Amino acid sequence: MLDINEIHNSNLEVVELDGHELALKSFVLFTNIDNKNVIAITKEYINVSFDYLSKYPQLDNEVVFLDEISFERLYNKFIEARTDKQMSDILENINKNEKNYQKIDFLVEKFRLIRFLNKINAVGNIYNSIITDVRSPTITVFIPEIFYSYDMHVADFSKERLVYDENSKSYSGKININMGDIIKLKLEKIINSTLELKLIKIDS
Repeated sequence: MLDINEIHNSNLEVVELDGHELALKSFVLFTNIDNKNVIAITKEYINVSFDYLSKYPQLDNEVVFLDEISFERLYNKFIEARTDKQMSDILENINKNEKNYQKIDFLVEKFRLIRFLNKINAVGNIYNSIITDVRSPTITVFIPEIFYSYDMHVADFSKERLVYDENSKSYSGKININMGDIIKLKLEKIINSTLELKLIKIDS
């Protein structure tokens, strides 16, 4: 078994060298240790990382191994930095047109929410949600805890065919769906690139 000396340092900072975003997909990170830019990888993704490095021989920086905790924290900093840049680009484009101020506010709030959820590692959290609108086929729910509205398809509630009543704005059948119903949603994924969340309904 390969004996690898791992570095533990949870305070490492991001170094954005050319091609760092592509490298990130192969779990190859850049940071600075002792005033020297180095390539940081981890044993967990050693094969993927070495495959990437073999394709870019011009990357002659020293390669260091970080332990799992140190690598995860540095990786998350890269994700946060990328999200910050994406948000900065979005705001820069929107600011060119003063008519889009409302859109700016909306995106800023979404960005703050996404950043907050990433920071608390919210994936897997379960939230009580209120059905605020029932249409065909879209059902809108509101999650008070994170102040977030989310559109779902009726098929997310039941694979069986349900009957929609336009007058009462409700579904009936194997299950009933009405405005004001409380349901539980699980945060399955945070989509940083589009500032969106993916939630799934779970049984109470």
